[in-house]
Amino acid sequence: MDITQSVKRYGSDNYHHLERVVNYYKSVSFDEAIESAANSQTPDENGKLRMDTHQARIGYKKSQEARALIEQRIESIANAQSWEQLFDIAEEVRSQVHKLGPLWSYDFAVRMGANLNLFPKEVYLQRGAAEGARKLLNLRGKLPRSLSLSEFPDEVVQALKEPYIIEGFLCCRKRDF
Repeated sequence: MDITQSVKRYGSDNYHHLERVVNYYKSVSFDEAIESAANSQTPDENGKLRMDTHQARIGYKKSQEARALIEQRIESIANAQSWEQLFDIAEEVRSQVHKLGPLWSYDFAVRMGANLNLFPKEVYLQRGAAEGARKLLNLRGKLPRSLSLSEFPDEVVQALKEPYIIEGFLCCRKRDF
């Protein structure tokens, strides 16, 4: 499948989930966002909060461990000046909870970033997004933590515009490349 077709398919088949997540986190209070984000919760098609399917292996017990550590960092989260600061806080928490993976950190930062109107400036690579970037950009070896928008084809950047949307595209459409 060519890249333009893949971008269109992401828009019609996958983007609605990310849009629903971002809109939910933009609309709730900071306290509600903290609770939901720490527990990896996203609204389903009916608006009911559920643990995100790609976080289900972690389970609520690990999420609660992370939530307790997040509580100790509420002020830092509330005062974050950039998405990258949120991500660094999430990574610090992740390092203290056994089996809490890098995707939890990214998702927590995107959720809280939406609440605080802070979004990544680069495309962060973990799990599916890393696999998609490898295939799309023909990357070899150890990948960096993130890539700048300039490293992606113009068709992708012009259509999707935001790094967090491109991350979702890479993850969801990785089999297209």
